[in-house]
Amino acid sequence: MNGFEHMTFNDKVNLYRQFDEARHADLENFAQEYHSMKLRLAELEADLDDERKNRRSWRQQAESLKQSVGRNRFAVVLIDGDGYHFCRSYYMNTSESGGAQAAHALYTDIQQYIRANNPNLDSDIEVMVILYFNKQVPARALVDADVIQRMSQLDEFFWSFTSSRSLFQVVDCGPGKERADSKLRDTYRFYLNNAQCEHIFLACCHDNGYVAELDKYRHDPAATDKTVLIRHGNTANQFYNLNLPFARFNSTFEMEPLQAIRRIDTTPTYMPSTRRIPSADDSASQNSNDANTPATTWSTITASASRLPDRTRPTTTTNLSASAETFEPTQTTTRISSTATGDPKSGIPVNRTGQRIDRTSRAPTKPEIDRFQDRIADQKLCNTHHLTSTGCFAYKCNYDHDPIDAAMKHTLKYKARSIPCTVGSKCRKAECFYGHQCPWGMERCTNGKCPFYKNDLHDIQDLEIAKFVPAVA
Repeated sequence: MNGFEHMTFNDKVNLYRQFDEARHADLENFAQEYHSMKLRLAELEADLDDERKNRRSWRQQAESLKQSVGRNRFAVVLIDGDGYHFCRSYYMNTSESGGAQAAHALYTDIQQYIRANNPNLDSDIEVMVILYFNKQVPARALVDADVIQRMSQLDEFFWSFTSSRSLFQVVDCGPGKERADSKLRDTYRFYLNNAQCEHIFLACCHDNGYVAELDKYRHDPAATDKTVLIRHGNTANQFYNLNLPFARFNSTFEMEPLQAIRRIDTTPTYMPSTRRIPSADDSASQNSNDANTPATTWSTITASASRLPDRTRPTTTTNLSASAETFEPTQTTTRISSTATGDPKSGIPVNRTGQRIDRTSRAPTKPEIDRFQDRIADQKLCNTHHLTSTGCFAYKCNYDHDPIDAAMKHTLKYKARSIPCTVGSKCRKAECFYGHQCPWGMERCTNGKCPFYKNDLHDIQDLEIAKFVPAVA
């Protein structure tokens, strides 16, 4: 203060002015801050109201979704029908009721399992069943085991099965093992992530190919809590290491593998019947993409009775030769000239005049023939699929594409030689499986209407292979 008293009047005026300016600046700052805080407070109040509204909306949606999930919970059963068969009593019952009884038994087994292992679920939980298969596989197995008499009975069975419950479906995936497998895997992944799906029952334990897919979810709690494996009579050992629960539905599925029953052929056996040469009239059309070869399968021909008389048919069967134990009499024998040129592995054998010659092959044995006839009893084999490297590309081919072993393939190839190639002796097709000369030879053939006459393939005399010419694709 003492210093202030000694200040001049001007100095005091300047000091008061500075003080007033500083106070005014502070008031301005306070006013701006107050205004900003007021705006911020209004925004926060608006945000709080929005959050309050959103929270109410989300709570309502969550409650609605929870109620919806609770109302529409279901269990799905995925069945690989190529390996799982229903109890034979259902198939052997009338077609109208057998399928419905199997559906009811499966539905009951599922409901009982759910009530026993998850009592918190409603007792009326929906059950969806999807069965994937190649219809020809179980149909043939059931016919061979004498469970059903004809393959069409399986259609009638599943019509009854699906019509009895609206959520029961049967899907024919067509030929090929992996088709049904891949559909079942993809469907499993789809329902695994479905919140309304409470349980997934998998009927696939006959095939350890599913183990790799299920192993991906070994440590996934959602998958292990939801997935249940249905036991099979031949459950692969790898399934027991997946840490997944098992269910056994003995009243629904057959636990023992179906055993094929040998059907006795009552057709009289006599030597000329094995010597019969199929006529052109015996041939049946087949879907084929080859316009230059007959659209015929030997399976079709062997299933037809000859409509041509055999002029040399004897009335006795005594003194049968060894060839009578095979599917066909010994066919003509070809030989390779010591001076033959070309590549025997990839070339086409021709004689000196350029006529194609079929090389001699081993005649099938009686057991091989019996197996062959059993295989084609219900569906004929597709020549193009089994005897060529490219396979059959026909749309909806009606012939059998399922795998065959080497003996079956040899028998099919041997018999295909009894169908004349329409191209004739000029054929140079690498994998042509048709015949290029009469298998019985011009001296021994007694069929006046032999189909090999038509394409000038009957009276080929020179059966010595002079060279191997390049083949065409």
